[in-house]
This record gives sequence, C-alpha cells and structure tokens, in this order.
Amino acid sequence: MFLLKIKYLCLYNITNMEVKIKYCLTILLSILPIIGFAKNNKIHKNEVVLSISAYPTLAASKEFNRYIDPKNEALDLQQTYEQSHTNVNFLPYVAVEYSYRIKDWLHVGSNQGLLRVTADVYDPLKASIIGQKKYTQISVLPHVRFTYLPKEHFKVYSTISLGCNYTFGENLGQKVSKFNIAYELVPIGLSFGGEQIYGTSELVIGSTVLGLRLGLGFRF
Repeated sequence: MFLLKIKYLCLYNITNMEVKIKYCLTILLSILPIIGFAKNNKIHKNEVVLSISAYPTLAASKEFNRYIDPKNEALDLQQTYEQSHTNVNFLPYVAVEYSYRIKDWLHVGSNQGLLRVTADVYDPLKASIIGQKKYTQISVLPHVRFTYLPKEHFKVYSTISLGCNYTFGENLGQKVSKFNIAYELVPIGLSFGGEQIYGTSELVIGSTVLGLRLGLGFRF
C-alpha cells in the first residue's frame, strides 16, 4: 500500500499525457499478480448449476409405452389388447441444483427439476386414438457429491441422490396426482472452466434422467 501511495503521488505530478499513460499501465501490471493471487485463494462454499437433460426417464417408462404395429412385430396377448401411446412428446428435463462445500472432496445439496410429457392414447380394441395423456413432473432430490480429482479448473466427481417425484396432469380426461420415490446416480461427472463460472457434463442413471446432462454453474 505504501508503494502504491508513492506511485500515486508521482503520477499526480506528471504533466506529460504519454508518460502518465505508461505510468498507469506500470501500476496496473504491478498490482495484477496481487489481485490474481487473492482471487485464486478465495474459497467458494456455494454452488448453483442450471442443467438440461435430453431424455427424461418418464418418457421411456411404462406410463408411456409405445404403440407397436402388429404387422411389423409379433405381440403377446397382453400387448394385443392393452392401451398404448403414439406421438409421445416431451420437453427436456430442466433442473436447478444447489450444493454446499463441506470439504474439497465433499458437497451436499439438492436438485430440483421439471419436465412435461404428452402423448396420444391408442386403444387396439377400437383401433383408434381415444384421447390424450399429459403429465408434468416435479422432482426434489437431496444429494451427496464426492469429488476425487479436485483440480482448480477441472474436477471429476460422482453423485448419489434420493428424493421424490410429484407427477400430476390428465389421463383421458381423468385427473392424476401422485408421489413416487426418486433416485439418481452420477457414476462420473466433469466440471471444467473458471473458478466461479464453469460447465458440467454428467452421465446420469435414475428415475428422472437417463443419459447425458449438461449444465452451467456458478460458485460464490
């Protein structure tokens, strides 16, 4: 600080603009290492990640079993007479995750997600579409995350989550509302980028998401 004050007093007495600019640059370059050192040593205990997953598990479950044309594939008796679904559409599973750092290798938090799936219901006895099914699902999954490669700009981790899903909507005009136990396992996840703003890529196996999940995170 004493050195900066001396430089400031010298700068105040300089009248030549070109020399003043050079002096300003010298002061800036002299304090950048100090700023960088302080930034790198700050411990960020909170993390928020906004993520998106291309394939929600609900869309692939028996709730939305696909119609199979008997002309193309042999069916058993149950498949022949049970209702099935066509034109299955879904929005990507979007989630917000909060984590708190206990240690470099251990975080706890919760993942909150939302998805919507719609489909036409096909009745083989009538050989026609008889209505629609529209489900919205909200997930709350407390989690524990273990980081086994905690580098500054690259981290490798695994996550275990257990919580519940709340599913509501309509099935052929009838109201639907139910809770289910939900779980997620991330056998491998990658975090890469800056210390505060970073990206994530995860392989997810669970009752909410199946496959790849990408995210954008912020530490504070």
